[in-house]
Amino acid sequence: MGNISKPSQTLDFIDAIQRLGIAYHFEVEIDEILREMYNSHCDFNNGDDDHHHNDLYAISLKFRLLRQQGYKISCEFLATHSSSPLREKINHALKQPLRKGIPRFEARQYFSIYQEDPSCSEVLLNFAKLDFNILQKHHQKELSDITKWWKELDFAKKLPFARDRVVECYFWILAVYFEREYALARRLLTKVIAMTSVIDDIYDIHGTPDELKLFTDAIERPDPFTL
Repeated sequence: MGNISKPSQTLDFIDAIQRLGIAYHFEVEIDEILREMYNSHCDFNNGDDDHHHNDLYAISLKFRLLRQQGYKISCEFLATHSSSPLREKINHALKQPLRKGIPRFEARQYFSIYQEDPSCSEVLLNFAKLDFNILQKHHQKELSDITKWWKELDFAKKLPFARDRVVECYFWILAVYFEREYALARRLLTKVIAMTSVIDDIYDIHGTPDELKLFTDAIERPDPFTL
């Protein structure tokens, strides 16, 4: 991951990798670095980068990266080490962590921010953009295949009351598993959720009580071919 001397530079580099959406290529390296950083500086008082010790940005970034990795860092440390005008903003940020954002959207948005950063690595930025474009093409092909499968089921004619939500369902899963190796999981879960949505519409807006009882019995029957 490069030769970076100062802890603050290491934090910035890891943050850039994660925001650019390419952290999955360096999971082992990131875990090792953050584990060592936690073991050496978990109290935020023993670091050898004294210039950045009182830097709110460095403190908050270290807190987020370690907390995000699963290490137990008190959430009161940012608020207690900040001035009053910043305290409210920090508390709000703790309630809405970055990890709750959609990774692909966050990465795309961060490109323009990172390229203006003085510490921007052109190699890293170009790699991230290339990786983003490659994954985007891959996702488009996946969605095209899933949409073809959906149209072949012909629910528009067979079940016209059912909502066509297959694209929406795909984006739900894409927000969770965007990496290329989870292609099968995205396909399967998209189809499962789409079919579940159809069943939900049958219960909510179409079937009569008697019909739904028969439908429920058929679904719950251990062997669907047993009369």
